[in-house]
Amino acid sequence: MDIIHVTEYLWKAAFVFYFQTSTQAEAWGSKRLQLILEGKSS
Repeated sequence: MDIIHVTEYLWKAAFVFYFQTSTQAEAWGSKRLQLILEGKSS
């Protein structure tokens, strides 16, 4: 799977947990994306 599709699914997941306009969704998604890019995903 390429990073573009991973990012799409990541943000969809963030919006399940938080409102789309919340800073918490942004923080959650950004942190998970950073971990994925660092190879720290399972």
